[in-house]
Amino acid sequence: ADRKYLDDAHVLDLTTMTWRSVGVGVGTGKAGGKNAPPTPRAEHTAAAWGDDKLLIFGGTGASFKCFNSLHVLHLTTGRWQELNP
Repeated sequence: ADRKYLDDAHVLDLTTMTWRSVGVGVGTGKAGGKNAPPTPRAEHTAAAWGDDKLLIFGGTGASFKCFNSLHVLHLTTGRWQELNP
């Protein structure tokens, strides 16, 4: 079976119990640039950072490419940012 790699993100509003789509295709830079959304992936790690950020690390993509990148999704603006040590 073919695998499908996704680049979508959703946030659950705990007050209204409704989902909203965030950060889909919204970066502050050109595709593949520092502030572009991450490449579609699976098997990544996600963790909340404070009240308004979501960290995405690693994962695998097409042809089982392994990622070693760290991205942050700013939940209030829906903007992506790639973080570098």
